[in-house]
Amino acid sequence: MTCRTFVSAALIASLLLAAAPITARAAEGQKPAPTLRASFDRAVADAVAAQKALPAPKAVRARASAATGAQSSGGGGSSTAVISLIGIAAGLAGTYYIVKAMNKETNPASGQ
Repeated sequence: MTCRTFVSAALIASLLLAAAPITARAAEGQKPAPTLRASFDRAVADAVAAQKALPAPKAVRARASAATGAQSSGGGGSSTAVISLIGIAAGLAGTYYIVKAMNKETNPASGQ
């Protein structure tokens, strides 16, 4: 309970201390800090001005070379199919083993 009281007092004190500079500036007649909307508008205007200052990008034409055509042909062949089937079989065997091990741990009577 004392922790809750301490946290409440600290929260109230921090809120009051955060509001103190604003009220002090208002009493002195200084202009208060700009609003969030004004800051956002100024940031957008700065970003647009910076974007307009950059030169326009030039269009780049991609050239197709003869080497890329040779690299993309060829297919996978039978070796890729065999490796895929071996990977599938290993995955299924691993899954089967894990399921059996989990069943043995959760229900010792059925694993024997």
